[in-house]
Amino acid sequence: MPAAIAAAAAAIRGPQQAAYEEAGFTRRSVRMPSGEEVSYLSRRSTTDPPERCVVFLHGMTSDALGSAAAVVPIASRQPPGVRILVPDAAGHGKRHAWAVRSSWEGLSLDDHMSDVEAFCAAVGASDGTVPVDLVGYSMGGATAFALAARHVNGSAPAASRLPVRRVALLAPALLVTQELYAMTLSVQRHGGVERCVYNYRTEAEAEEMLRLV
Repeated sequence: MPAAIAAAAAAIRGPQQAAYEEAGFTRRSVRMPSGEEVSYLSRRSTTDPPERCVVFLHGMTSDALGSAAAVVPIASRQPPGVRILVPDAAGHGKRHAWAVRSSWEGLSLDDHMSDVEAFCAAVGASDGTVPVDLVGYSMGGATAFALAARHVNGSAPAASRLPVRRVALLAPALLVTQELYAMTLSVQRHGGVERCVYNYRTEAEAEEMLRLV
């Protein structure tokens, strides 16, 4: 990497790393069933087991570290007994070299959902005892929404089902059709998710989203 580009990257990444560290996050990794080592940022809970677990899913071309501006304010509103996990999505961040291909193979919505399921299982967040809140931005919002629907409506295998409690969607990708909106209402009516928050148009709506998550 040219020195100028490396310096520019460090100027951006340094403050992001510092923000995470100040908020109590540490960089960790876990081995997936595929053999891949997946990097993620984690804020441990002060209780065992945690009161609940928040999983933040970032957008396309971003990564866990680059999501500091969204994650840290949300984390600051969570009690110390809440565990927070911010993984790099497949093909992003420290996982780019592992997943990069000449096609979209392995990077579809179903692939991303399966990847999150495998990650949650690997870090012990899907044993069914701790409620899970999904927060997704852009591509991560689409993944969070579809993942919640799969686990709330019972289509996911019982042994690996995530106890999804709430979903917050920040500028979610591909969630603008009437059919998908109807699916949202159906998920809420099942009672498996307390509330699903979409994009916000005003500062008051943004504050409401942060209060909910």
